[in-house]
Amino acid sequence: MKWRKILDVAIAGHIIGKQRHRCKGNIAYTPQETRQAENTVAALCLSSLGPEAAALLPLSPKAELKLVVAGYYHGKRRPDGSNLLKLVEDALQGRFYPNDKAIVDGRYLIYNADKNQEGIEIKLWAR
Repeated sequence: MKWRKILDVAIAGHIIGKQRHRCKGNIAYTPQETRQAENTVAALCLSSLGPEAAALLPLSPKAELKLVVAGYYHGKRRPDGSNLLKLVEDALQGRFYPNDKAIVDGRYLIYNADKNQEGIEIKLWAR
């Protein structure tokens, strides 16, 4: 079966990688910065779709997915690539696909960039 592109979006600005959960007593929670970044990524990805493509979401639980995230960062502000990938996986989960375990090929690329060229590119394919 052939891969079909579902998403191809560029997001400008500094996007953080997923941070470790925090604990307060016996309760673990996601840091607010991470939640905000996930919501920003999800909203911008959804807004990049046309109405026909958005109507097909979320994809079937049987779909196999390929996700590529490229990060462009200035200086020492680069996040860990796997944390950036996980942030995007979690941001799209529930909106583009039911569960991120459907991702059979997940990759990240990190590049050096000028400060005014920071951002990420997200590409998602399904079959």
